[in-house]
Amino acid sequence: MTLDEFLLESQYQVWADDYVGLLKFAQYLSKNDKVAVATHSFGRGFNQSYAFLSPLFKDGQFVIVMSLTKSRKVFDRLMPTVGATETVKQLVAGVLPDL
Repeated sequence: MTLDEFLLESQYQVWADDYVGLLKFAQYLSKNDKVAVATHSFGRGFNQSYAFLSPLFKDGQFVIVMSLTKSRKVFDRLMPTVGATETVKQLVAGVLPDL
């Protein structure tokens, strides 16, 4: 499972003034190729999202990115690839004259 499978609604930067703990957490996630998953809600509302926490290291600095989502992408109109080229050739042959 990857973040690409989810419809991301928003992203936030997680930071702190005393960031040693966050750095250890980010290094752990990066070293083990992991993403932390939690649930998140703004205030006392009933709207709850999944929060994916992933580290981003760039130019000797880091941040933890919190990506919020409520749903997974669904691709339910996939078409078969087997025999597709023959079908296209038949369709083209029916429309275009022999070249």
